[in-house]
Amino acid sequence: MKVLSLAAQLSAGPTNSRPISSLVFNAEGSLTPSRCVSASWLPGSKGSFFTSAHTDGNVFLHQKVIGNSSDTRLLERTSNDSTFHPEATAQQLHRAGSGGGINAAAVSPNGKYIALACRDGTLRILQIPSGTIVAGFTSYYGGLLCCSWSADGALIAVGGEDDLVAIYNF
Repeated sequence: MKVLSLAAQLSAGPTNSRPISSLVFNAEGSLTPSRCVSASWLPGSKGSFFTSAHTDGNVFLHQKVIGNSSDTRLLERTSNDSTFHPEATAQQLHRAGSGGGINAAAVSPNGKYIALACRDGTLRILQIPSGTIVAGFTSYYGGLLCCSWSADGALIAVGGEDDLVAIYNF
């Protein structure tokens, strides 16, 4: 058995540069025209739900559907185990203009919350699927650039332009 080093694996190049997806979300900027900075599957949703956060401040809860369609933008039918909105494929959790753009987002380990590291220096924690802001804080100086939940969901680490890494006790 031959084991390649990481450098050798990287130098081998990609085998296929095209995604193998059969579904496309936000086709032609239909939800928002801004860049997506985060996409996270919801734990416990069996691959049916994921979130996307965009630089303009919009956050969406998407439902991946079961079934196929010839048009990748047409979502044929919804999952039978849906607990969110089965009639919709995207639900807006956070709107642009309600406080700065987003640099990063992270879904909690239990899938009930999403933390948003915002350009205006605030960490916002939203409840999923309502989108209600349940907690947060403001940085000492500048915008927040990244965030991550602890494995037990009790702590959130955030870093920002103030050169600090802060641990927030949720």
